[in-house]
Amino acid sequence: MAALDDDAATAQPEWSFLEWRRFPPLYTLQPHPQTRKAQLKIWVDVVWHWAQENDAWTFRPDACGAFSNASIDRALDQKGAAAVVDAVVAAKRGELLEDGRLWVMAERPDDLADRVYEWAAATDRLGGVYTLAELSE
Repeated sequence: MAALDDDAATAQPEWSFLEWRRFPPLYTLQPHPQTRKAQLKIWVDVVWHWAQENDAWTFRPDACGAFSNASIDRALDQKGAAAVVDAVVAAKRGELLEDGRLWVMAERPDDLADRVYEWAAATDRLGGVYTLAELSE
């Protein structure tokens, strides 16, 4: 039997945010490293969609609904939630604030920088120095 490569082993089904939230095994931190890596990647997306759906971009991980689903009576334990928070930060999708709240970024800084660069190139503004007020005109 041929060994699976990393991409094949961590491939994710094309499920929606709500389908993942209803998937009971998601709420148990997986012991196998490749499976856990794929699981945490899914959780990063789940947290982002939860923040968007609830317009809650900054929240306390231990006191929010992002890590539980009452309709299937499942919740990540404290260790699992901490692993997800670490994964969100590592993926540059959020930042852990000094007061313990998680700030989920609506857009990755690198993606925003790329969009600003593309806009500057398209509007012939590369190399110039502009204020935010000038750019919003």
